[in-house]
Amino acid sequence: NNKFIFLSKFNVAASVIQAVFTFFFVMLYGYKGVLYALIATAIIGIAFIFIRTDEKIRFSIWIDIKELARLLKVGFPLFLYDIVRTFFLTIDRMIILIFLGREAMGLYSIGILAYNFLTPLPRGVYNVIFPKFYEEYGKTEDILKIKHYLVKPTMVFAYLFPLVVGVGTVLLPILVKYVLPQYTKGLMAAHILIVSTFFYSLLFMWGYFLIAVYKQSKMVLFNLIAVALNACFSFVYVKVCKMGINGVALSTLTSNFILSVMIICYVFSFYTKSARLHFCFLSKLYFPILWMMLVISFMRHFYYYNYASLSGDILHAFSMVGVLLLCHLPLVYYLNRQTGIVAI
Repeated sequence: NNKFIFLSKFNVAASVIQAVFTFFFVMLYGYKGVLYALIATAIIGIAFIFIRTDEKIRFSIWIDIKELARLLKVGFPLFLYDIVRTFFLTIDRMIILIFLGREAMGLYSIGILAYNFLTPLPRGVYNVIFPKFYEEYGKTEDILKIKHYLVKPTMVFAYLFPLVVGVGTVLLPILVKYVLPQYTKGLMAAHILIVSTFFYSLLFMWGYFLIAVYKQSKMVLFNLIAVALNACFSFVYVKVCKMGINGVALSTLTSNFILSVMIICYVFSFYTKSARLHFCFLSKLYFPILWMMLVISFMRHFYYYNYASLSGDILHAFSMVGVLLLCHLPLVYYLNRQTGIVAI
């Protein structure tokens, strides 16, 4: 019924609520808190929709064979994609359990929690955009008229989400040191997984495009390649380089990066075949995260925690966040010049 505004607000609110629930439930119940947060968010969301909607839900059985065949043609690749994507998101855990054992899996779980805490944010924001994206494409089926839906949101996340990555990287050591000290050895792997969320945040609109032009099978192919690469990288990093869970996290980061390059370049090729333009666009997307990693690396060497007291480290954390913001302001200014989307 074209209630995009209602659905958009609901999706954003659900993402925020899930992130808050995850934080507090994990503090109270440990790793099981992630599941409790998902259940609580689902219950609240279903109740809210039933209360706020004016439509009465009716159930009836009606089968149109032609329509069913069309839906299966469109939906079956998406079903396969969900399976492959789930495998991609869990292969790192399987590799750890096979090669490193349960203790290593426990240390790695702090990184999984950080990853799961950050990923709802881009998902919620893109859920606000994609209904209008499909509506605009459905009017004319002209890909040129939806290009701004691809480029602008991706640019915004490419230049603003590194701040989220930076803040998460700065604050996580305090949480681990004073609340979960037994997970200290998993801190580096957690930092690597936090950085990998950046590449995850860039993929959404390009995936929606592939669905719109009936190329969803490409999503399955690209993710299968990413799964294979993840497995290969993990084997090399763990068995050959002896990097432990840090190697598994690094393979996850690397495969996420390659996956984002494959999907973005494939979709961008619908607009231009120029290798130079592809390289320039990817450079614009990936430079902010490289800059943020450089700033964080500098602070780790010259301006890091001394772990003398909780209050002192909290104040130090705020000062580090301030440094991140100052260092990132030029990129925000550039983003505004390019998109006109951020008011300064």
